[in-house]
Amino acid sequence: MPRRRTLLVAAVGALLLLAGVALILGGGGWVEHHGLEVRCISDTVHPAGDGRNFVLLAGEPVELEIRSRLSLTALRLDFDSRAPSRLEAPGWRLGDRLFRPDGSIVFDLVPEVPAEPLRSWRPPWRPHYSYRLRFELPEAGGVPIALTLHGVEDLGSRGGFQPENP
Repeated sequence: MPRRRTLLVAAVGALLLLAGVALILGGGGWVEHHGLEVRCISDTVHPAGDGRNFVLLAGEPVELEIRSRLSLTALRLDFDSRAPSRLEAPGWRLGDRLFRPDGSIVFDLVPEVPAEPLRSWRPPWRPHYSYRLRFELPEAGGVPIALTLHGVEDLGSRGGFQPENP
């Protein structure tokens, strides 16, 4: 009986060590965010508070891995008023851009290559679509900027941007 307990403690310790290494090497764990699962790859972006938005250091490359249960036509990036009006995202085509009266800006990014469904290796074992997003805000001066992501399943049926209630 003590031997089983020792093996169990060793196994749990090894799993915790592996999880810690994965967090250090992978830039962080997955965050549920407006129907998407998001993982920060670069250390220039991190979830803020309860994961309702992210904070990034502008002027530096940002890299995210995004999972969705549905194939996305576009990814909507909603920045606060400190963001510049120029965004560079290799592998993504810039779609609509919306300038709000409060100074915030929204970009629609359309993937150049559609994602293929992947099998999940973790519960709930559902297939998902995976996207890698790397972008820069080249005209920003190193200030923290808030970012919110939204998946867009079909741009045509939504007619582009829709009015929002703040």
